[in-house]
Amino acid sequence: MTYDEKIASSNALAATFKCFQHYTDLELWIQNITGNRDINFRGLYGEDPEIASPIISKGDRILAKPSREKKTRATQPGENLLTTYALTRLIAMAGWHSCLPNDLRLPGMRSDNLELFARSFGKDIARYADVAIEQLGLQRHITTPVILSKVGYGYSDSRRRTEIAYTCFVRLGDGSEVKSLAMTLRAAKALGNIDREAVELDARMAAEVSEILRRLLTDRLK
Repeated sequence: MTYDEKIASSNALAATFKCFQHYTDLELWIQNITGNRDINFRGLYGEDPEIASPIISKGDRILAKPSREKKTRATQPGENLLTTYALTRLIAMAGWHSCLPNDLRLPGMRSDNLELFARSFGKDIARYADVAIEQLGLQRHITTPVILSKVGYGYSDSRRRTEIAYTCFVRLGDGSEVKSLAMTLRAAKALGNIDREAVELDARMAAEVSEILRRLLTDRLK
């Protein structure tokens, strides 16, 4: 999925995909995977779903229908409070899917839908790890790189600040020379100027990701 045609905002599309299950079920799903019972995952993203009653089909076969729970900001005032640990665990489980025992894999994840998952990540604007490897001059020395990454960015009206969250899984090398890392970084700026906040957050995130990868690749990560 891309936003090239500008059919909807990412927030409205994300809210649309939440229509297929009850919020309590989604929240329990993440809690069971992470073991964190304090996670709150019952909210929208500042916008109503782009499609109120979405249906996923393949040919004449319906694959998914919306739940009966009405998804609007008025009826669902909950929050989406995920920890950095939860995001890191989820992306690490996706990245190491083929190496995990069946009972430890993400529920419902298979090799075929993992490929779609990875391709969609490849169209995300998150490029901090990719750029870091290039800036460090390491792209010619790294074999079979795997990078899954996603960035969430925007202005919070309730907190009156610009916020960014970047999560990624990086695996470099093959055979006996494999190095991997899963991480999630968050940052926020409240400077009274949205453009300045965006520039400073982007620069800080790029610098931090570059330094972490430099330490990983030079065996200095502690």
